[in-house]
Amino acid sequence: MHRKVEGLCFAQRGEGPGFGTSRKRGAAAAGRAYEKALAKACGSAFEKGVWWRFTDANGPGWCQTDLVAFGDEILVLEAKYSWVPEGHTQISQLYAPVIGFALKKPVLGIVVCKRLVPGMPKNIRVCGTLDDALLEAARGRTPVLHWFGETLLRSTRLRPSVKPPVAQGSASLPAKRNVSLAQLGL
Repeated sequence: MHRKVEGLCFAQRGEGPGFGTSRKRGAAAAGRAYEKALAKACGSAFEKGVWWRFTDANGPGWCQTDLVAFGDEILVLEAKYSWVPEGHTQISQLYAPVIGFALKKPVLGIVVCKRLVPGMPKNIRVCGTLDDALLEAARGRTPVLHWFGETLLRSTRLRPSVKPPVAQGSASLPAKRNVSLAQLGL
């Protein structure tokens, strides 16, 4: 379960909170391996594991995006081995408000999953290519990209551009390439 942001008053990109990591087992290990494969398949257009610090009505908090691309719009990919509705709410109730507040830019989200499950709501758009998912996200939806984890994820609409923004006092964060979806006509 993730935190729902309410009454956001501060947000910025930052270093992680320093929690230790434990070795994942079973389904969690499969999910982590899928996320790692997705990061490798996306290449340098996306940055993996970016931490965000924020304060809302519930007090201080942290969140970490699976993959994020910076540009005129921010694109968040949320990896889920099996589809769950929480992937969509993580984007809409946590990442989009926090990152949008921090960077003053629109945030688009795509849930990427390997397994679709029976009973998925019919209003969820399932896409077979990154280009189709990008078009759906640009229309204000949070689509599902059904990716089996076997091919590189490339897009004719997603191209690297300039360096991403870095929060003040965070100059040590690694610079990655940006993407501008607006430049691509989305």
